[in-house]
Amino acid sequence: MPHAKYRHQARYNGVMIDASAPTQRELHAKVAAKMEEIDREAPANLIVAAWAEQWLETYKHGQVAEKYYKSIRSRIYNYVIPYIGEYALSDVREIHIQTILNNCSGMSKSHVDKLKINVKEMFARAVSNQYIMRNPCDGVTLPDVEEGTHRSLTEAERELFLQACDDIPYGIWGKLLLYTGIRPQESAGLYVCDADTDARRLHICRALKSEGNIGETKTESGKRIVPIPEIILDDIRTLKGSRKANAYLFERDGGAPLSHQAILRRWEHIYRNMQKRATAQNNAALVGDDLTLYCLRHTYCTDMLRAGVPITTAKVFMGHHSTVMVDKIYGHHTPDQTDAAERMLNALYLDEHRN
Repeated sequence: MPHAKYRHQARYNGVMIDASAPTQRELHAKVAAKMEEIDREAPANLIVAAWAEQWLETYKHGQVAEKYYKSIRSRIYNYVIPYIGEYALSDVREIHIQTILNNCSGMSKSHVDKLKINVKEMFARAVSNQYIMRNPCDGVTLPDVEEGTHRSLTEAERELFLQACDDIPYGIWGKLLLYTGIRPQESAGLYVCDADTDARRLHICRALKSEGNIGETKTESGKRIVPIPEIILDDIRTLKGSRKANAYLFERDGGAPLSHQAILRRWEHIYRNMQKRATAQNNAALVGDDLTLYCLRHTYCTDMLRAGVPITTAKVFMGHHSTVMVDKIYGHHTPDQTDAAERMLNALYLDEHRN
C-alpha cells in the first residue's frame, strides 16, 4: 500500500475533513469527493437551534474553558433559541436579532455585550460555512443597559425573587438584603438585638471578613442604622422569636454565623428557584444570567432614588463615604431624614405590593 505522503485537515460547512494520500492529485480528489458528500447531506433549511448546537459543539466545546463554554451556552439557550430557534438560518433578519437584544434592556452592559458577541460569532460561522450569505447581526445596536456588572432587578425578576424567597425557610434573609441594601457579608454579622423591630431599625456594626471570621465593618461609614420596611417587619419579628439577644440573626447549625460558602449556597438556591419558575412560564429569559447577589443591593439603592430619598441619606444607608461636593450641595444627613426616608420607602413598597 502506498505511503500517505500528503494530508488535508480542515473544516468544511462545519464538518472536519481529515484525508491523506500518496500524491497531491489523489488528495485533492479525496477532499473534493468529501466536500460533495457534505454538500449533499447538508440540510437546505438548517434551523437556528440545530446550527447553535453544532456551532457550540464544534467551535466552543473543548476549545474554551468549560466555565466559559457553559456561560455561552446559557446565553444562547436562554435568549436566542426561545425566540428564533425554529427559524431557518436563511430566514433570520437583523430585526430578529435586534429584538433579542432589546428584550435585555435594563440588564448589565457586560451581559448584553457578551450576548451580542456570541450571537454575532455564531452567525459569522454560518456565513463562513456558506449556510447564509450575510450576518444578520451586522447592523444591530445595544439597547439601554446598566453600566458595569451590577444592575437592578427587572420587575419580572423581583416578582420571581420574592416568590422564590417565600418557598424556602431562610427566604427572609434574601428579602432583608433586597429591602435594606446591606452587603451579604454584613448579614452574617447581625445579632438578634441588631434588628430593633419596635423602633423599626437595623443596626449594622459587623461583617464577615475574608478570613472567615466576624469583625468590624471595613470602614467607619459601614457602621450605620437603616430602616426596616414594614413589608418585612412581621417576618423579622417571627425570625427573632424569643431567641437570645446575642445570637446571630442568621445562623448555621450550632449557632455559628453564615460563612462565605453558606451565603453563596443560599443565593444559588434562590437563583435556581427563580430559574425554575421562569422555565415553568416558558420564558427562561425572565431571569438574566448576569443577575448576582449584589444586584439586590443595587436594586435597593435604585428604590431609594425612585422613592425620592435624598442622595445624602441614600449614601448613609448604603454605607458609603459622603463626598465633600455632595455635602456642600445637599447638606448633612440627620436622624429626621431617616424617618422621612422610611416613610418614602414604605409608601413605595406597600404601593407595589398592592399592585
